[in-house]
Amino acid sequence: MNAHDQRSLYKRYLFWLYKTTKGELDKVDRKFTQLDIDRKIEKALNAKKGISAQLKEWKEYIISKESEALKSKFSSDGSLDPGYRFLCLKLEAVEAITKKMFGARTLTEFKSFCEDAAMSLIAQDTSGRR
Repeated sequence: MNAHDQRSLYKRYLFWLYKTTKGELDKVDRKFTQLDIDRKIEKALNAKKGISAQLKEWKEYIISKESEALKSKFSSDGSLDPGYRFLCLKLEAVEAITKKMFGARTLTEFKSFCEDAAMSLIAQDTSGRR
């Protein structure tokens, strides 16, 4: 294999590692960002009349989501879950190796590709879930 092909394989593997590791972290972290927005919606709806049943359901949804979110990121003793911590450290390592081998611009491209793909998936989603 020539040096160009080998370099290309390294870059593609690093991109795959970045994408999959970032995706796993995002599955956990987005629960917390969603909760921030959900609470803002709750606050905005609290002053509205005639929606008490729906608002009660919304509050129960938030409580359930928060419980799941906490379990996915923290251990029962309140410390950071070892699996989550491992993913954080793995992502840091992948980012550092990418920068060292290909430069900060390539890492920025990786981030941009992932963000574009995520936005595209959201735009295509027709599930109707909250």
